[in-house]
Amino acid sequence: LMEEVDRCFAGFELIEHRIRSLKSFGVGRLAVGSLPALGTGFMPRAIAAFGLQDRRIQMSFQIMSSREVLQQVTAGQLDFGLMADELSVAGLEHSEFLRLPGVIAMHSRHPLAARPRITLRDLTEHAFIALNPEDASRRRLETALHDQGLALR
Repeated sequence: LMEEVDRCFAGFELIEHRIRSLKSFGVGRLAVGSLPALGTGFMPRAIAAFGLQDRRIQMSFQIMSSREVLQQVTAGQLDFGLMADELSVAGLEHSEFLRLPGVIAMHSRHPLAARPRITLRDLTEHAFIALNPEDASRRRLETALHDQGLALR
């Protein structure tokens, strides 16, 4: 958990550095985009914590798909964006902002719900709803399954 907290603070420092850079160059406007997973809770709190009004920086913030974030950053319409890692960021300055462990959601009466630990083999024995095939976490799961000669239903 502390490792994840440290990564979040590193992400805050990156945003703080970008804001300071804009201010030092006399730029008073910051355009940011975020995927919905971070855009509806985390980013509004982070933006409020920076006190942009006190710094005389005007900010626009948009919630959009990762693909739209990438397109707008590439086109120069956003100063920076937060997106999932399923798209190539070749040619862009980028860094990992946050990495979270995967979770499995199921009804409390599901046969796997009572287990303290769920294995890859367990996943293959039940119907499974996964993220889209382009999602990096889905690809990592399928690679791990493939390495053990397993596949989802």
